Amino acid sequence: MSTQLPQVSREPAPQVWAIAGWVILFKAVLLGALGLLLGSYGNYDTFGNVEVRWPEKGVPVFESHFAAWDGAHYLRLATGGYRAGISSCAFYPAWPMLIRWVSAWVTHPLAVAMVLGNLFSALATAVFVRTTWTRFGARTARWSAAALLCQPGALFFHVPYSESLFLLVLMLLWNGIERDRFTQAALAAFLLPLVRGVGLFILIPLAWNLLREQAPQSGIRLWDRFTPRIAHWRSILGPASTRRLLLGQPHAWLILLMPIVGWTVYLGFMAVTTGNPWEGIEAQKYWGHRHSMGNLIHLPKFILEYFNPTAVHEFAGSVLDRLLFIPVIATAWWSWHRNRDLFPWILCLGVLPAMSGSFTSFTRFVAVAFPCAIAHGVLLTRTRSWGLFLLVLGAVIQGLLLWRFANFEWAG
Repeated sequence: MSTQLPQVSREPAPQVWAIAGWVILFKAVLLGALGLLLGSYGNYDTFGNVEVRWPEKGVPVFESHFAAWDGAHYLRLATGGYRAGISSCAFYPAWPMLIRWVSAWVTHPLAVAMVLGNLFSALATAVFVRTTWTRFGARTARWSAAALLCQPGALFFHVPYSESLFLLVLMLLWNGIERDRFTQAALAAFLLPLVRGVGLFILIPLAWNLLREQAPQSGIRLWDRFTPRIAHWRSILGPASTRRLLLGQPHAWLILLMPIVGWTVYLGFMAVTTGNPWEGIEAQKYWGHRHSMGNLIHLPKFILEYFNPTAVHEFAGSVLDRLLFIPVIATAWWSWHRNRDLFPWILCLGVLPAMSGSFTSFTRFVAVAFPCAIAHGVLLTRTRSWGLFLLVLGAVIQGLLLWRFANFEWAG
């Protein structure tokens, strides 16, 4: 079965900055409209009884609307640093430290976070479009970009969350693999675990893509012993559809070490700043241990959690989180049968976060699962009515969640 859709257009892909410019214009209109609405109808009552908000001292101000929930934690870390015993240590350091470094030149950390977050997500969308354009064609790339920006969880690309940085680094990794750029892919693989914990799972698609390549013909005797076994796995994983990191190049295997190196640097950072390398892991207790690697081995618990929603959309038991898992399963089926090299990405970015967190915050986590956007783009090129309905529905839900977020109500 074919692992790649045929090219539907030979039209050259637009430049990255051209795409990013249109995305930034879209964001400016959206955030401008949100600001006007908040100026007239914003609610400050919900900001009172929270552990962390921005600014930390004094009464809530207009800017507080854009730094609710985790945004306040990131700004707290950016201004005060990591300290043992605070719940904010549960958040990974790349994003708050980047805000901290840039804020040394521009003294308003929230403004820095908003500008950087929106710039990063615009650039990430541009890299996504160019990579998808080359792989699947112009029409699919355009619709996939629309699907990426209109999904409910895309609201976190407009506010100072780490999702924008994570998506940018993720797209640089995928682009590096697709275009055989080892240095770019290796650097991105190193950075991902420093941005979010799920970055360590990136080992799965990295190993998958390397194993899909042809065995080297260099006559290395040790390798010859494993060639039949590799051939067996390649028959399962599917043949390579584009030129990627070549298995015959010994340095390509070093890329598998990069997420581990990144995770080790994260532990070292926590040890230096808090005195305990596991401070971030232990800080998860402040959220009731909803996120745990141990959940990955409890499949019955995961199934029971799925069929036991308790609210339309709250921190735990969200119906919306569970509904958004359906496209993930559909994309996994589609990718396995049509584009098998995308399957490990959806496993890493969609399935494992749902399992480790028992669907908590899944609306946000699934926002970076780019194969879902590609599958939606393919649907839009074939069945416009259903695809447009889902696109509009996702955009409407995103708008509602963005309003909830800005008023410190649960959004994801």
